[in-house]
Amino acid sequence: NPLGGIMGFAQLVLNSDGLSPQQREDVETILTQSRRCDDIVKNLLQFSRIRKGNEMRVDCRKAVEATLQLAAFDLRRAGIKVVKDFPEGLPPVMGDAGQLQQVFLNIIMNALHAMEGKKRAELKILASETEGRILLRFEDNGCGIPPENLSKIFDPFFTTKPAGKGTGLGLSISYGIIQENKGTIRAENLPGQGAAFVISLPVCEEKGEKAAGSGR
Repeated sequence: NPLGGIMGFAQLVLNSDGLSPQQREDVETILTQSRRCDDIVKNLLQFSRIRKGNEMRVDCRKAVEATLQLAAFDLRRAGIKVVKDFPEGLPPVMGDAGQLQQVFLNIIMNALHAMEGKKRAELKILASETEGRILLRFEDNGCGIPPENLSKIFDPFFTTKPAGKGTGLGLSISYGIIQENKGTIRAENLPGQGAAFVISLPVCEEKGEKAAGSGR
C-alpha cells in the first residue's frame, strides 16, 4: 500500500530530531492529508463492495445501544442529550448486525455534525412497529437539510461539509446497506428545526436463535 509507506515514513521523520518548526508543520500536513486519502480509498472500496452480510435475528434496541457506546465520547464532548424510546416487546429484524450498526453510526455522526455548536442539542432515537416493519427514527434539532439537497443526500460524493471534512460516501454506503437488508431509508426535515432519518426494516418472522445486537 503506497499510502501506508508515505504515512510510515512521514511518522518516522516527525519522530526524528533537528526539524525546524516549518519543516515539522509541512510533514504533519503530509501525514494528515495521507490519512485522509487513505480514508477515501477505504470508503471507495467499501462502497464498491457492498454485499449481503451475515443474516441473523437483530435486536434493534441492542444494536442502537451498542452503537451509542461507540459514539459516547463524541456525543458527551459535544454536550448532546440522547433520548431513546423503544417499546417493550419490539420484535427483531433479519439482517447483518455489524452493517446495521455502521448505518446507525453514520446517521448519529451526521446528526452530531448538524448540531455542532448548538445549545441544548438533542438526538432522539424512536422505534415503532407498523404493518410488519420496524421503523427507526433518528431526529436531531440541528440546522436541518436545505430542501434542494433532500433528493441528493444519498448520492455518492455528495456532502455539505467543508473541504477535508467528509468524503460524501457515508450516507451512500448506508443506503446500500439498508437496501441489502431489505429495508428503506429516507431523510426529512422536521417542522421548525432539525432533520430526521427514518429507517424501515422488515420484522423477522422466524423463531430460533437469540437475536444479536452488539455485532460480536
